[in-house]
Amino acid sequence: MGRHLPARMTTIFALLALVCSGLACSDDDSVPTRHGDRETTQEKTAPVVAKPLQFQSPALLPADTHRIPELLPGRVTFAKNIAPIIFNNCTSCHRPGESAPFSLLNYRQIKARARQIAEVTLSRFMPPWAPTHGYVEFAGVRRLPAQAIAQLQRWYRDDCPLGDKSLIPKIPKRTSGWTEGTPDLVLEMDREFIVRAEGRDVFQSFVFSVDIASDKYVRAIEIRPENLVVAHHAIVSVDETPSCREEDLKSPEAGYPGMDFHNAAPPPGYFIGWTPGKRPTLSLPGMAWKLRRGSDIVLQMHLVTTGKSEKFKAKIGLYFTDEVPTRQAYSLELRNDNIDVAAEASGFEVEDSIVLPVVMSCLGIYPHAHYIGKKFSVFAIKPNGDKVWLFYAGDWDFNWQDSYTFADPIVLPKNTRVVMQIEYDNRSENLRNPNSPAKRIRYGLQSTDEMGTCTVTLLPRNKDGLAAMGIAVALKDVDDHSQSWLAYSRLGRTYAFARKMPKAIATFKKGLTLAKHPELQKNLGNALAMTGSESEAIPYFRAALRGYPDDASLNFSLALALSNTKQKPAALPYLRAAIASNRNMTNAYLLLGQNLTQLGRKTDAIEVYQDGASARPDRIEIHSGLAKAYAAAGHPEASIQVLQRATVWARKNRQMQLLGQLSALLRTYQR
Repeated sequence: MGRHLPARMTTIFALLALVCSGLACSDDDSVPTRHGDRETTQEKTAPVVAKPLQFQSPALLPADTHRIPELLPGRVTFAKNIAPIIFNNCTSCHRPGESAPFSLLNYRQIKARARQIAEVTLSRFMPPWAPTHGYVEFAGVRRLPAQAIAQLQRWYRDDCPLGDKSLIPKIPKRTSGWTEGTPDLVLEMDREFIVRAEGRDVFQSFVFSVDIASDKYVRAIEIRPENLVVAHHAIVSVDETPSCREEDLKSPEAGYPGMDFHNAAPPPGYFIGWTPGKRPTLSLPGMAWKLRRGSDIVLQMHLVTTGKSEKFKAKIGLYFTDEVPTRQAYSLELRNDNIDVAAEASGFEVEDSIVLPVVMSCLGIYPHAHYIGKKFSVFAIKPNGDKVWLFYAGDWDFNWQDSYTFADPIVLPKNTRVVMQIEYDNRSENLRNPNSPAKRIRYGLQSTDEMGTCTVTLLPRNKDGLAAMGIAVALKDVDDHSQSWLAYSRLGRTYAFARKMPKAIATFKKGLTLAKHPELQKNLGNALAMTGSESEAIPYFRAALRGYPDDASLNFSLALALSNTKQKPAALPYLRAAIASNRNMTNAYLLLGQNLTQLGRKTDAIEVYQDGASARPDRIEIHSGLAKAYAAAGHPEASIQVLQRATVWARKNRQMQLLGQLSALLRTYQR
């Protein structure tokens, strides 16, 4: 095989898709282990002292901004005023089979709760909407207008008059079926999960295998929990590796417990979540996301107990498009894991920030903290010193977290600093504290631990924006964790993704002076191979394989380097190992078949191509390789039969592009 194997660049650096995932590094390299793309260490025992905040947030609004107006004289009745408010803002959840604990469907039920309704709407506890009013304009706001709250207050004080029954509006119908019509693919849990009767909330991740014959572009995704009484909220990620599936297999029940996504990540530029009443996540024009064949979709559910054992299942509907995306957003994750809040402490604060290297349009935001989060601030400081709020919650409530889309994109100039600040309250008197009495709470993935992250969806204004943003994040990571091998690994991969190979190689070598980690050895080998230095890359690949013997891409990379340095027999076992670890690796079948053919082992080559065609019937290269192998072995009629069978498969599975390619190839062989 020559040096220019098709798709070589994307194959040997496929791991670079993880560059933008925003994973954090540890300062401690003492006990590194492989865990997806993270570095895990033994737990630190010394308390963390929070650093003082570096940046001052924009001014807070005066308290009287939230004052409820006095109504003009006049009678407020249920029929004319109150029913429309409740039916349009509350009944979607407060009805049988939904997540709320009681129904609000008629005058009798609503009158019985009039005092409670007046109190929770006046305090803005209901309807649930985390952002504090007046700071940022988001789409789909669930907050009640001040006028509606004033009417609820007046109605309760006036002893809840009914009014003219004929004016009572009809209750909005519950949406039945899929909101966006029939999905192109429906994923279902294969068994129920049992939510225990009592105890703390449950966080369970369910893994859905995606049965698609070829890669697809997703224009919309809809999440449908079947028991809304226990469904609080959900987050979706995509796993292109077996990591979550393997974790699922370890658990005796459906899914696996906890909040760890392992190697799974949201689609680039997207945060996909679900809360009661939330509409499906739709891609923006030109921004459909790619779902690769063989991937799993991971649904992390927050489930609540109801006092009795409950069954839970969920479905996911996927809507595909043939439109190839032309734009991609960047998911910027701000985070601070240095969370260690002593019992009865309040005012503990963390901060993170970054300077944007290019002009960005800010599309949406997903803030995340747990139970003792108190104030959550995200803002931008422009180069001229102006400050712009991106999110503010003066009374953070983990139970009602959500993702938010800006009503209009916020344009942030080059050199704007984006800042996240979170304040925690670990006092016993904090009613949301998971511990009574209060206990020391540290960073962790369980709901009773604490976190502090914020994902900001940014759309670059120029074609180089994604790469520039990735480099800026990785450089900041190295500055923050100068003794971490993982920080250098991420920076090196980012340089490689931007095709800055000399910088990538130098960065990987710097990381290896800190730790001889197989991830660094693998990445350095790939970088050297991409610059044509296969002979220098081979020792690094071999060293990395001692740590990652089952890594399919690593086995393939070593085999490719050996093949390109005229060591084809030595490459064969590594190609077979790559296929054994990942039966979907097209290039491993192709290179193995080509090497066997060139070594004169034509029958073995045919068997490899046959296996590849069975595993990847959607790849024209494998069918072409098998047809050529039969022709080289003196069986031209078998070549035609291969292409005819592949054509039938493509037509049956509506693979029109593949069908056209196969038809053209078949005509060539029939001449």
